[in-house]
Amino acid sequence: MTGDNMIQRQIGDQAATRLFGTTDAIERLKLGPIQRNFFSFCFQLDSIDKSDHRKLFVKIPKTDLRRREATILPLSDQDKALAHEEVKSLRLLADHWDGKSDNVEWIKVVDFLEELNAIITERVDAVDAFSIFRSLDFRSRLGNCIQGNRLAGYMGRLGSALGRFHLQRYKTATVSSPIIFPKIYFYCRELSRQTRNPCLMKVPAALTKLEKLSFQTAETETFKGLDIRNVLIRGDNLFLLDPGKMKRSFREADLARFIMTYRILYWGSPLLLLLGTPGDNAENSFVRGYSSHFPDMDSKLLDLYVLKEQLKHWHTALDSLSQKAWSPLVKSIAARVYVNQFYERQILQQMRKF
Repeated sequence: MTGDNMIQRQIGDQAATRLFGTTDAIERLKLGPIQRNFFSFCFQLDSIDKSDHRKLFVKIPKTDLRRREATILPLSDQDKALAHEEVKSLRLLADHWDGKSDNVEWIKVVDFLEELNAIITERVDAVDAFSIFRSLDFRSRLGNCIQGNRLAGYMGRLGSALGRFHLQRYKTATVSSPIIFPKIYFYCRELSRQTRNPCLMKVPAALTKLEKLSFQTAETETFKGLDIRNVLIRGDNLFLLDPGKMKRSFREADLARFIMTYRILYWGSPLLLLLGTPGDNAENSFVRGYSSHFPDMDSKLLDLYVLKEQLKHWHTALDSLSQKAWSPLVKSIAARVYVNQFYERQILQQMRKF
């Protein structure tokens, strides 16, 4: 039994005690295989007793495992902070998220085993929305309007549910454009150093005309994990997971985060080179759904936040590429043909809005 499997068994035993009143996980629980990604270890946890059958999911958050040994232990202070913030977010959402009318709900937290950094949540029988949304968009691009309308409907309900949550916990704020400029300039400098792409030199000049503008917006609870890759779908129901840390910020930060993860719907597929981003209809539906709760929203400020997210995603994509065990030649070609070409088109198109 490996060290990770021993920790898994400890989690199972503690869950059996706390949730089912028994000291032995083997008596009551079935532990699924451990799965690992760059930011967590996960496994399924099912009760065997048919009279009290529960489907659960265990997540042990970790900081970036690409740069450290990929084991559950030791737990760093940063690992523990990630788990605490996620549990805090899930509990707040359980109290304040109202997505029933849109059939959009967050996964419910069941328990938190603090000493093992293990978050136990309900598990729903659902599939990743990412692949479903990609299929719907692709078929709509081939002329199937019904599938395109389905996708727009899902996205509209996601936007509406997010807007309803923001509406509960917001206060009006005034923001000037330059508040976001330092992050945009930072990513431009870093990307220019890495890529020498001439489109990045155009960004500061395009923003000068916005330096004296100010916008009315809403300051509210936003969350780092708002990502289309964290959406599950079952029939007409949508489930959200992994909210990450919540912080008070402007509503446009959440909207831009989600929009950008939608725009990379074809990421990792050869179709990215052919189609680029998905169609505009579903994205516009998401924004309209949100705006139904905030009809005064200024699109220009959202455009600025989207630009920042585009640059951030570009920077992250190159960083992820550098971590791959590929030859320098292959990584250079992938950066030039796949990553840089995609994001250059994105940046140039976005700057036309200013």
